[in-house]
Parts: sequence; structure tokens; C-alpha cells
Amino acid sequence: MRWRRRFGVAGLVLGVVAALGGPAPASASVDRARLRALMGAERDAGMPGLFAEAADGGDRAALAVGVADLARRTPMRPDLRHRVGSITKTFVAVAVLQLVAEGRIGLDTPVGRYLDADVFPPVGPDGLPDSRRERITVRHLLQHTSGLGEYGALLATAAVGDWARRTTFAPAALFGLGLALPVTHAPGARWSYSNTNYIGLGLIVEKVTGRTLEREIQRRIIDRLGLRDTYRPGTETVIRGPHARAYEPDARGVPRDVSRSNVTIAGAAGDLVSTAADLNRFFRALFDGRLLAPAQWTAMRTTVPVPGAPGVAYGLGLMHLRLPCGTAVLDVWGHNGYVIGYATHSYHVAGTDRQLTVGENAPVLTEALARAQANVLYGGLCPTAPTARAGVGGFPALPPTLR
Repeated sequence: MRWRRRFGVAGLVLGVVAALGGPAPASASVDRARLRALMGAERDAGMPGLFAEAADGGDRAALAVGVADLARRTPMRPDLRHRVGSITKTFVAVAVLQLVAEGRIGLDTPVGRYLDADVFPPVGPDGLPDSRRERITVRHLLQHTSGLGEYGALLATAAVGDWARRTTFAPAALFGLGLALPVTHAPGARWSYSNTNYIGLGLIVEKVTGRTLEREIQRRIIDRLGLRDTYRPGTETVIRGPHARAYEPDARGVPRDVSRSNVTIAGAAGDLVSTAADLNRFFRALFDGRLLAPAQWTAMRTTVPVPGAPGVAYGLGLMHLRLPCGTAVLDVWGHNGYVIGYATHSYHVAGTDRQLTVGENAPVLTEALARAQANVLYGGLCPTAPTARAGVGGFPALPPTLR
């Protein structure tokens, strides 16, 4: 199998926070045959393997197609652990908002009140006083409206990326990389995705609590919900327990195994390991009001528009989209994530118990594959969706930073 270089597709879905779930249906409502067929079409379009857990009330379906290992042709399984990338941001946001409810963090407090001078120097890279210390708030970081530069852009080439996945990065160093970049806009002026924001939030949690971010997420979310397959890996380069291999293309477009990776480069912005079942359980608890107090739940769902993506908006660590579904339009919330050969999507329909989490062991690299992926997401979320769509169709267009 050969892959072309990444195609600049603007038609993938990304979701964010769902509302309280409705009553469970009296009979099975997940169309397994349709979802499996759409997943098979994505495999045929070039994805090595993918798995999904779809749920609607009491009906829950776990499906997998393709292979977890190209060399050994090991079948993909729906229960495998997976690097879930930026879905980590939703976990971090929940921890921060719990601290807000406890009065230990202020949503509209400047970040300079929490971050020491060695992390956020009072003098900027130009030698002038850095006004961002007092102008950027915790809310700006959570909502990607801070204007801080994207440190990941400095590590985007394949050669640098290979070095990065063999290297351990300190969160303060990653945050410093972002601070050294030009700002994209004034704080609060608009939305601009930057992983630097969530690295900063991780540092704030640790400063306020005196404990590691890993420990706070573990006790506040993972242990509380019994998520047995979810954890932050730290410097570990191999996923614990059963997992699929991860693939990215080499210079010739041939898939290469990048499973063994140090993901400290992603840190609080995207290093979490989980499963489809655990992610659905996490989001269900969030939507049912078991993780946040009403005021913080409302704040989390207060969104700003995503430029260049009509119908897409971002809250505090969550994304919202308006999804055409036959003659209706669904409110869909959730997040997606991409990190070193893995992709994950977790979407949830507001006002219902309908959920879909999908994991893939390679990035989307062609237009045909992007269309097939969109069909899987559309087919899993819309109960009356057609068997297939001619293209990405009514999916809101997302900017490249969210794909």
C-alpha cells in the first residue's frame, strides 16, 4: 500500500460537549451493518485498520475492520488501547474547571498570576515587558483565543518529527517555544488553535495543586469513572497492553511503523492513551453532569466561532458542530485527536444518548480516504443517514489545525 502526501481536505467532522442524555430506546438502534460497511469502505480507501464503539441508549456496538499490524496482518480489535491525541484537551479542561468550581483557579484571571517568571518571563523575546502575562486569561487558554503561537509548527518536518518522538520534552520548554513565536492576534480577539495553550494549562494545574497533572487527571477523572484503559504515558514509548501499530508515510509514501514514540512532545495537549469504550464512558459522565457543576458545564459549552469553518464552534476544551442529517440538523459535540500515526474521533449528539468513537492507526492522506472517513462519522451519528455519501457533503469544513 502506498500513500500520497497529506491532502488538504476541509471536510472532516470534529465535535465537542453534548447535552444531557435522553431516555434509552426500547429496542436496538445502532445500525451495525451500515456502520461496518462504511468502515470497510474506509479500509478499502487506504486506512490499515479502524475500530468504533457506537452507542444509542442501551444499545452499544463495538466493531473493527482492517489490520492492527501491517507486517503480521493481525486483525484490528475494537477494545485496543490507542493514543487519542487532542481528546486529552477535554480531560485537562475538566480538571481545570473542577479547580475553578473549588475556587482555586479563576476563569478570567490572568495566567501570569499562576505561572512563575521562569515559565512566563515578564520580559518578552523582543526585550520589552510582556503584556500577555496580564492580558491572557485561563479562559483564553481553554478556548484557544489567547493568540499564543503554535509550538508544534516548529516540529512539523519529518526529520524533526522523528527526532522529537525519540526526545523527552519538559512542559515548560514546550510552553517557552510557543511564547517565543509571534502572536497570532490580541487575546480574546478570535479563535486560533494552538497546543501551547494546553501545555500552559497543565503547568497551571500543577502550580495550583502542588501535584502532577497526571495525578490530578487520575484522581479527578480516571479513578472516579473507573476508566481502566486510560492513562498518561509520561516518557514510556510503548503503549501498555494490547494496541494497534501506528503508521505514517515515508518520503516515498510507503507506510512506516511509528508505534514506538515518546509523546512528551504532545504533553497536556495530546498524550493520553485510552479506548473507545473509555472515551464514550467519559463523555457520557460529562454530559450527565457527573464531572462538572452546572456553572462550569455552562461555561464549557459557551463557544466562539471557528474561522473558515461555518457551523463549527469551540468551547472550553470541546467543539460543537451543526450536522445535516437527512431533513434534520443535529447538534454534535466532542473532540478529535491526531498524534504520531494515530487518529481518534469522539462525537456525541446533544439531547440523546447517541455516541460514536472511532480510532484509526494512520492519518488521512488522500481525498478518497477523507471522504470515506466522513461517511463513517456521518453514518455512525445520523440514525437515518444514507448508506454512503458522494463526498464529504454537508460536513462542516474544518481548518487544517483541526484535521
